[in-house]
Amino acid sequence: MLWMQDMPADWLNDPPWSLRDEVIARLVCSRCGRRGRPAEIRVGWSAGKGSFPQGR
Repeated sequence: MLWMQDMPADWLNDPPWSLRDEVIARLVCSRCGRRGRPAEIRVGWSAGKGSFPQGR
């Protein structure tokens, strides 16, 4: 699992809570190992612990 705040800034769109298209194309399925744009991406959002620090 990747956390948004752990990803390099050049992977993220501005504002930094979405992934750039070229990064999505490099994703690998955790179940089958397929590489590329998935049919579905599930994300979670936290306004508390684990959210971006101020100013990012």
